[in-house]
Amino acid sequence: MANIGFDCIVDAGLGRTAADFDRYRVSVFDRTRPIDKHFAGVRDKTIEEQIPNGNAYRLLEAEVGRCGTTEIAGASVAAPYVSAIAAAVAVSRLIAVVSGCECPPAEVRQLSSSKTRTAPSVRFAARGMRHAGKPKMSLG
Repeated sequence: MANIGFDCIVDAGLGRTAADFDRYRVSVFDRTRPIDKHFAGVRDKTIEEQIPNGNAYRLLEAEVGRCGTTEIAGASVAAPYVSAIAAAVAVSRLIAVVSGCECPPAEVRQLSSSKTRTAPSVRFAARGMRHAGKPKMSLG
């Protein structure tokens, strides 16, 4: 993605396990914060599939099977509200960038926690919608 020529890239990531299913990360990358350098050498940690301790999880597994049985690329899709929140934050970052407003380049949040890690806001140098020219619209 770094070599395509985008002025900026908005990236969103989600938690992977029952312990962090409600965690998301949204990052904005540009020429000063290149995505390929950020993720260079990064590998996903091998995780041990464990059901969290707690009787409710054991009862749920006995009744309906393993929590998060529906998966895409190894990630559970059982908590779509986290994806919706992460997507809304990512879109808001994109709107800020193309509008010329400052926004944080990174935010990490776990919805079950009151702690949020947000980097100080910066302005990204992206051409935005103004670069698209003046499209002609036909109403007929």
